[in-house]
Amino acid sequence: MKKFSLLVVMLGLFVSSFAQLNTSLVSSFDYEMAVNDVWGYVAEDGTEYALVGIQDGVSVVSLADPSAPEEVGFAPGPSSTWRDMKTWGTHAYTINETGDGLLVMDLAMLPDTMSYYYWSPVIPELDSMQLTTCHNIYIDEFGYAYLAGCNVNDGGPIFLDVFSDPGNPIDVGKSDARYAHDAYARDNILYGSDIYAGSFSITDVSDKSNPVLLATQETPFTFTHNAWLSDDSKTLFTTDERADAPTAAYDISDLDNIRLLDEFRPANTVGLGVIPHNTHVLNDFLITSHYTDGVVIVDASRPSNLVEVGNYDTYLGNDGGFNGCWGAYPFLPSGLVLGSDRESGLFVLEADYVRACYLEGIVRRAGSEELLADVEITIDSENPNFKSTNLEGRFATGQVTSGTFPVVFSKFGFKDKIMEVELVNGVVTEVEVELEAEARFSVSGQVISAADRSPIAGAKLSMASEEIVYQIETDENGSFSLTDLVEDNYEVFVGAWGYLYQNVTINSDNATEAFVFEMEEGYVDDFALDLGWTVESNAATGSWEIGTPIGTGFGGTIVNPDMDVEGDIGSSCFMTGNGGGGAGDDDVDDGETVLISPAMDLFTFENATISYYTWFFNEGGDGNPNDSLDIYLTNGTEQILLESINESRSEWVQSTFELNELDISASENMRIIFTTGDYNPGHLVEAAVDLFSVVDELDTNTNEILAKNTKLEVMPNPFTGATSINISLPSEVNQASFQVYNLLGQLIETQQIGKQATVQLGQNYPAGTYFVSILAEGGFVKTAKLIKK
Repeated sequence: MKKFSLLVVMLGLFVSSFAQLNTSLVSSFDYEMAVNDVWGYVAEDGTEYALVGIQDGVSVVSLADPSAPEEVGFAPGPSSTWRDMKTWGTHAYTINETGDGLLVMDLAMLPDTMSYYYWSPVIPELDSMQLTTCHNIYIDEFGYAYLAGCNVNDGGPIFLDVFSDPGNPIDVGKSDARYAHDAYARDNILYGSDIYAGSFSITDVSDKSNPVLLATQETPFTFTHNAWLSDDSKTLFTTDERADAPTAAYDISDLDNIRLLDEFRPANTVGLGVIPHNTHVLNDFLITSHYTDGVVIVDASRPSNLVEVGNYDTYLGNDGGFNGCWGAYPFLPSGLVLGSDRESGLFVLEADYVRACYLEGIVRRAGSEELLADVEITIDSENPNFKSTNLEGRFATGQVTSGTFPVVFSKFGFKDKIMEVELVNGVVTEVEVELEAEARFSVSGQVISAADRSPIAGAKLSMASEEIVYQIETDENGSFSLTDLVEDNYEVFVGAWGYLYQNVTINSDNATEAFVFEMEEGYVDDFALDLGWTVESNAATGSWEIGTPIGTGFGGTIVNPDMDVEGDIGSSCFMTGNGGGGAGDDDVDDGETVLISPAMDLFTFENATISYYTWFFNEGGDGNPNDSLDIYLTNGTEQILLESINESRSEWVQSTFELNELDISASENMRIIFTTGDYNPGHLVEAAVDLFSVVDELDTNTNEILAKNTKLEVMPNPFTGATSINISLPSEVNQASFQVYNLLGQLIETQQIGKQATVQLGQNYPAGTYFVSILAEGGFVKTAKLIKK
């Protein structure tokens, strides 16, 4: 069941060859079952032991010879993914989330023997409930144990005396009935990680019968998993157990003004979904189990400048998720670090704790006192690193390797600056930097109705380059202006509810005159802009939101879409939660969410056709998935169900309805409503909506017949140099021409054509979007969109 593994040692050595910094492998110990947390114990004779939580109990491993760990004891228990253990004197105390209560282990007779039992009392002060499960345990310097996430007190911490009669815990009090995932205490102050509240709490527990809450503070990803105090008790370090979440440092010296000092993420895996788990503090170093990144060591002596100075990757698989290193214990007198990897077992490591080289300073705009935010600072070295200036133009970064290095300062709209900087371990190097701005230009114009040329107030405009996005609205005169724009190509989307989108490319070359966007009436929404849809939700997570979708997966199937409908404008849609990470991280949970369109005047439409694309996924969880995406149509006084989608499908599907065929009358106040939810038992629920439109489909006329028999092909499209249009006209056409317009409606090119034609065009067109139309028998019969990159 448990064994010292030469294979694991060899694998560890293989890992160390490419994924270690200031750490080395001493040995490994393999298990046939999944591993969870790890803690250390030192016997009276100085022998060090590792206490390793595994799926079916607690393994006691002797490190008398650290190069050859030996299991000398095992305490079986209920099968549980979670175990956490702490020690007081010669006893160890372990909790789990499955049952049987608190495991009490007497380690005094190791390595020869040990005894153990499960303590599971009925506690009168807690409504006479029996203690059976907990998530975490911590024991402070006075011998008080704090149990968190138990089946009693609604998961709020309970207090035990384990010092008066070691081996026989005594219940002495409880904290607020607010679920805590983890607990840490020093000097009779309890630091709770209130994971579902998304914050840490600080409580005075000097009087165990009367705790006093002192402060709470939300953490960056609002999923506070663990907290640990600095050596001087002035800084609290926290982890959020979310993909790409940081280890954060907070100044808690003034509880009325708790301040976030810095956030740390391993620079080499930012954006890959890596999750921090448990952090500990030793001599102002953070030793953190970082799941698929293994053990990570951070210099926290300057808590406003957290710098990675060591690591050892225990996990050979892909980045992201909950595999890899669960626990990292750094407190053995020998200095050995114990790491527990869920798949690979126990790792015994040696760490060389090295202070970082700190680079700190301020960045201004050249020739002024303007402080520049969001300037990226990168030290050009083998140590992955990056930081950005804050709103005050200040930055703090560094690395573990000393020497002279080029440092690059970059910000969109400014010229990069490179300066040589000498870095010394344990020394703060300060610099002041000025960045020179690149050339700028301005854009102004007006958005009006094409029908009567009246101004459209509140129209939305988005100007996006590869580096930056500007979003503005028109004023009461339909006017807009943007100044101080960096020279670049900007894709501009213009939209207003009740009008069709316009799209154009703008740069300094074509921005010399005021733009006038004439908007045709209609209801088409690609969600490239937020045109006023409203969201009503009581779901805990997964409310409707607009944006570029971040795909998630489950069982090899896409859950949240990874792209919007192909071929529409922009890359955004409405979806239920878009936090990325795991499939269950930001799907719809514990309630419903409703998406409602702005009002539509369809009273004058002769034959309104409603069209939209939907995405719906419903699998996993407890029991048979039984949720749905329901689409309603209302005219302000009555409401009908258009369709109820309950088939799970990982693709965009179009739905179309003709208003004349529905059992509802047209009005000036019509809205479409998309509703989905997830209730007990919970399942994976994700929905999305894109490319919504309502068009007036008139009776077939001559031009429609001509359009059906006219062929218009564009190849290639999009294009960079020139493209070809191939045209084939029906026999009844006597005269025809093609015309090319830009997005502003300006005629670019026109030419007479015969019944068959191939024409080269676009060679001299600026980059942008164009429309080529076939004009025959006095009307436009076919149109195609051209995109020049």
